[in-house]
Amino acid sequence: VDDTYAIAPQDHALLYNRAAGFFFHLGNFSLLLFTTVLGSGLNLLTHSFLAAAAALPSDAKNLVCGGFSAVVFSIAFIKSMHIRRVPTEPKHERMFFVAYVTQFVAILAVVFITARMCFTTDMDDGFLALLMRNEIEMLAFLVFF
Repeated sequence: VDDTYAIAPQDHALLYNRAAGFFFHLGNFSLLLFTTVLGSGLNLLTHSFLAAAAALPSDAKNLVCGGFSAVVFSIAFIKSMHIRRVPTEPKHERMFFVAYVTQFVAILAVVFITARMCFTTDMDDGFLALLMRNEIEMLAFLVFF
């Protein structure tokens, strides 16, 4: 569906609602903050991997998983602030809703799994604890998402 010509710049919610503008800028700030957290965790993981020593392995893994989860959630929050018009044709309307519901469920699954990885301790048993045991396995799993 090509709705490029049906959306006018005047239709954007930020022009009409101050609360929407506030939340949009709050989402951009949180994206910047959580990207910094993700970067610092990756920096710690790199140092511990290259030094072949466990400098701060669990803290670095928690920073990476928590930062990744928060970055994905912030991007989804910012994307939800953009208005898309629902197509009027019934077939296109169904495709529109299926696409957005699928995207919403997939993002929630990624955020939930990576947030659970962040709060998993080394003593826990299970699939997520297995992924958190090694830095390379954890990074490969995050890259998969």
